[in-house]
Amino acid sequence: MKFFKSLFASASSFTLNSASVQSFTESWPQIKAYYEILLKPSHEAEKGNLESIKSYSGTLLEKADELTVENLPAEYRNPKTIETLISLKNQTKFINELVLQDADEEIKAAVIKLKSIFYNIVELCLSK
Repeated sequence: MKFFKSLFASASSFTLNSASVQSFTESWPQIKAYYEILLKPSHEAEKGNLESIKSYSGTLLEKADELTVENLPAEYRNPKTIETLISLKNQTKFINELVLQDADEEIKAAVIKLKSIFYNIVELCLSK
């Protein structure tokens, strides 16, 4: 079951091209800063290399704290996007806690879920 969830998360991220993500992040500077930190460590974690996410989890958490409803562009504000933003922040905090606990077995799956949540926000905002 976990395999299928991971496969689905990876597949959903491929449906968005980099131009779509770039266009979206340009309109929201805080999510752009978050995405720039998330990108490399998440790819490496998916391949089993956790060193990068361990190094950047604190910075990623700081960037997640900067993501607020107040700085969410008005055209993207709706209950579902706000709910998903809260999930993104919670998952980022969870990953940082896993890193602090050296819970390597759980980090990879948590990062895959985080990426899926991020792409859900992008899809929600671009579908408006």
